[in-house]
Amino acid sequence: MEKTAELLGITLFELASYAGQKDLPPPVPERSTDVRSRIKLAMEMFSG
Repeated sequence: MEKTAELLGITLFELASYAGQKDLPPPVPERSTDVRSRIKLAMEMFSG
């Protein structure tokens, strides 16, 4: 990491603080499905 900072012309501290960042997208809310619909879907999927 020290060599990378040197090649970029920045300090090791600057590179470490940048590398430690996390930019995660917000969680996607799950679709709410009622129990009857889920059972119906499961029955359709597993019935021969």
